[in-house]
Amino acid sequence: MSREPSPPSDEHLVRRTLEGERSAFDDLVERHMGVVFAIACARLGDRERAEDLVQEVFLRAYLGLDRLREPPQFAAWVGRITRNLAISWLRHDSRMRRLVPLVDTEELPDLPDTHAKGARQQMESQEREATVWQAVLKLPPDEREAVLLHFSEDLGPTDIARRLGVHQTTITRRLQRALRRMRGLIEPMLRETAPALRVPPRVTTRTLAVIAGAAAMTAASKTALAAKASQEVAALAQAPAAAAGFVASLEAAWAALILGGQAM
Repeated sequence: MSREPSPPSDEHLVRRTLEGERSAFDDLVERHMGVVFAIACARLGDRERAEDLVQEVFLRAYLGLDRLREPPQFAAWVGRITRNLAISWLRHDSRMRRLVPLVDTEELPDLPDTHAKGARQQMESQEREATVWQAVLKLPPDEREAVLLHFSEDLGPTDIARRLGVHQTTITRRLQRALRRMRGLIEPMLRETAPALRVPPRVTTRTLAVIAGAAAMTAASKTALAAKASQEVAALAQAPAAAAGFVASLEAAWAALILGGQAM
């Protein structure tokens, strides 16, 4: 019996994109959207801002793809861009660092909810989701990131470590610390509600529309936008920046208040 062909690797999709096949980048977006969204949520602590951030991340990745020196490392590369752009948004006014508004796209309607629930069931579900989300927000960003990737994207420590570019032992320790903080009723609730924390379909749709809009720009406009994006990508793709100054102080104070001074 013949086996189904394996899906193309990230490296293959990157090379096809660089050769002018935009649909190959669409495949990369759909493959990595969930992880990028989880990282954005973990770093920003706000799902709406995370939806905006992922569009900016993939637009920058598309325009600056020629700066990726090791195509097999696309997952870790786009993860670093996500983390560092989120830190930048926390430090500065995020409205001043957006490229998506420069791309001409048609307004897309929200996709219908194909899993609509009854009013009572929906209310109970929303209450559980709110409880879980508040518990997740109380975690330090690194642990929050690991928890979201583990539960909402169903990734094990090895996959999380590969995508974030850190050692597997580090991820295992983060998950263990996070689950100790969330012990009791929250962990079972997290397992139950994790699917609701995943990226909404509309975000993928809008991101693909942004990429299509960028690809359709005139040569001069695309070159100008790519030049701006490439400058940022070079900096954002560096090793994850440690939060410093105001952000570090804010995170330390927040953790001390919420976690009762527990060691990170």
